Amino acid sequence: MREPIDLAGEHLRGYVLAASDDFFAGRENLIKNEDPVPQTEQLDAFDQWIDGWQTRRRREPGNDWIIVRLGVPGVVEEVVIDTTNFTGDFPAEASLEGCVAPHNALPSEITEWMQLLPRSPLAGDKKNRFPVRDRHRFTHLRLNIFPDGGVARMRVMGHPVPNWMAPGFCWGQHMDLAALVNGAQVHSASDKHYGSHQNLILPGVDQGWETRRRRQAGNDWAVVHLAGSSTVKAVTLDTTHFHGNCPDKAQLEASSAHDPKPGDWFELLPPQTMIPHTEHHFQSEILPNSEIRWVRLNILPDGGMARLRVWGELDPVGYQQARLAFLNSCSVDTLKVVFKEVCHCEKWALDMANSAPFFSLDDLQQKGLDHWHSCGEAEWLESLQGHPRIGDKSTKRGLSASWSRGEQNKAQSADEKTSTKLLEIQQEYFEKFGFIFLIFASGKSSDEILAQAEERIENSKEEELRNVAEQQAKITHLRLEKLLSQ
Repeated sequence: MREPIDLAGEHLRGYVLAASDDFFAGRENLIKNEDPVPQTEQLDAFDQWIDGWQTRRRREPGNDWIIVRLGVPGVVEEVVIDTTNFTGDFPAEASLEGCVAPHNALPSEITEWMQLLPRSPLAGDKKNRFPVRDRHRFTHLRLNIFPDGGVARMRVMGHPVPNWMAPGFCWGQHMDLAALVNGAQVHSASDKHYGSHQNLILPGVDQGWETRRRRQAGNDWAVVHLAGSSTVKAVTLDTTHFHGNCPDKAQLEASSAHDPKPGDWFELLPPQTMIPHTEHHFQSEILPNSEIRWVRLNILPDGGMARLRVWGELDPVGYQQARLAFLNSCSVDTLKVVFKEVCHCEKWALDMANSAPFFSLDDLQQKGLDHWHSCGEAEWLESLQGHPRIGDKSTKRGLSASWSRGEQNKAQSADEKTSTKLLEIQQEYFEKFGFIFLIFASGKSSDEILAQAEERIENSKEEELRNVAEQQAKITHLRLEKLLSQ
């Protein structure tokens, strides 16, 4: 079982975008890594020092709020609203809302929020823990306090879910497979006395993972679940900041199993000598491998490691699984937009969005076919709005337009005579039936498409409507595969 992490923490580059007020204590304190410390004799401009976020006393209707951009978007399991040290000035109640917005969105541009936690009572000087049952992925959160007061920290405990549909993620891309921001996670460790094992895969090189001094035989270790099934090309072991506590040596083992047992591990990187306060990069030393899902870092015998980077490429299975995980974390509204790129049909896209989760490509395609079979003539005609005519040189952007260009690739290279005939027959088809000519064009030459158009123009309208449904089903089947692989 994966251990939840604080998605909003400043160690993951979480950021407070805005707050209604922070008169007594700065908004940035809310997501500090360190636990809140007691008030001390250190004074600020208001003759007090407060480790937390605190607003002035509200004298008008309404409530105070604060907006946090998560360091890593993800699914939230629990929110901890920590009122430590606030005994007489904590909020009476709080609620939490979430949204999905661009990384550079301004507070004024975020207008649609979804409730994660209803208005709930808070206790003072306490870590108030609330489970979150919504399984969708969020990028920003808004904490509402009623009516005002102080909160020391907010911990947003959950699991990272990168946007694997974004252009930056693509199959075959060289990337850090062990990075938390790419969906990896430290599963377990032998010891974490001086530094959390999760530090191993965070951005930057602050902090790190450090064990106590080993007084018995053996060595310390940490197991990392990679972003997906992969081929590993290189490894970086970074001992920055570790001088007297640097391990003597380090070794990396790997496993391709879904749930590794003791006999499932094999050597990926033989033991290498570690130098204090140094970034070590190994490439030629990496042993041949494929379908790696887990790595185990062995430090010999103990000590500290700032960061582990595992460089390589997701294989097709790993990439498909990562995209499925992303789709399964999206809201119904987001999924509907995605599926409308696959098939421009409102009913079909909504039915698909409501069918999540999807467990495999076969499951995704079967659900697509089942929902298409429940559609009728109105939906068949609506789907045509998402298709250009064969030979259309449109420069439209988006998944659907890109797929259409790829599917019509062979037809785009037709000679002038064939291209002219194709345009003419399509116009004649449109004038006869009132809708555009649709064909599963992938792999077909312009001559083959022209022959099909000349044959089908002799059909009745009823026959061509059935052809539209059949061709769209084939196109949808292919595009659902592309959705997980391109």
